Amino acid sequence: MNITQFAVLRAVQRHVHEPLSRVADGRMLTARVSAAGEAALARADAGWSSTQRALIERFGPARWQALAAELQRLSDCARELEPSE
Repeated sequence: MNITQFAVLRAVQRHVHEPLSRVADGRMLTARVSAAGEAALARADAGWSSTQRALIERFGPARWQALAAELQRLSDCARELEPSE
């Protein structure tokens, strides 16, 4: 997670009805949130979407797609190195 995501997670935790729980692979948390939590997520998502669009426009859409593809490839390579269960 990045800093922004941790900040959003802290805000969401104030509005959860149940404790956060991990999904089986441990890479994802699930939570039930209140209406106020849903509203906070919507506001954060709108701001993040706007920022992401501006960043991609400045970086260049084609360069962004190439970078995203390379990062996905790197993630796939790292996953292949993980010990199997």
